[in-house]
Amino acid sequence: LVGRAVGAKGLESTDALLRVTLKSGAVDRRVLGAGHPVLTIQGEPSRLDVLRDYARLGVEHIAGGVDHLLFVFGLLLLTGGTRMLLATITAFTVGHSVTLALAALRIVEVPQAPVEVVIALTIYILAVELARDAAPGGTLLRRRPWAMAFCFGLLHGLGFAGALREAGLPANDVPLALLSFNLGIEVGQLVFVS
Repeated sequence: LVGRAVGAKGLESTDALLRVTLKSGAVDRRVLGAGHPVLTIQGEPSRLDVLRDYARLGVEHIAGGVDHLLFVFGLLLLTGGTRMLLATITAFTVGHSVTLALAALRIVEVPQAPVEVVIALTIYILAVELARDAAPGGTLLRRRPWAMAFCFGLLHGLGFAGALREAGLPANDVPLALLSFNLGIEVGQLVFVS
C-alpha cells in the first residue's frame, strides 16, 4: 500500500482515523476529514504529519467538547482580570497535560464513564460558585481560581486521554503526538477565550 492513495466518503460532518499496519510493523495513522478525504500511504509518517494531524485532532476535540468549553467559559467568568485569567488557564493546561500524558502512556488507567461524570461534577461546582454572591474575602475558588483549575484540569486530562486513546499514538513519535494534541487543545481553548 505504500505510495497508494486511500480515502473515505461521507466525511462532511465527521473525521475518520486511517490506521495502516505495514509488513515491517510500521503503523501509519492519520486523520481523514472533509478537507482531506484521501491520503497517500507512507512507510513512516513524517514528523510534520504527526504534528499536523494530532494538533488538528486536539483542536477538533476541544471544539466538539461542550463540557470542556463550558468549564473554560466558567473560568473566564470567575477570574477578574487578564492576568488572573492567564494564570488560571495556564494552571488548567498544566493539570490536564499531566494526566493526559499519564493516561495516554497507560501509566494511569481509569474507565472513561466515571471520568465523564466527574468532569460534569467539576462544571457543576464551578457553576454553583458563579451563582453565589462574591463575598468579601471570597471562597477558595474565588481567591485562588488557578489552584482549582489545576486540580480540575487533572480530571479533564483523563477525558482528553480518552479521545487520544481512540486515535492511537504513533510508535516512533509518542512525545511529538502528545505535545501536538495538547497544543491543539490549547489553540482551541485560546480561540474560544478570545
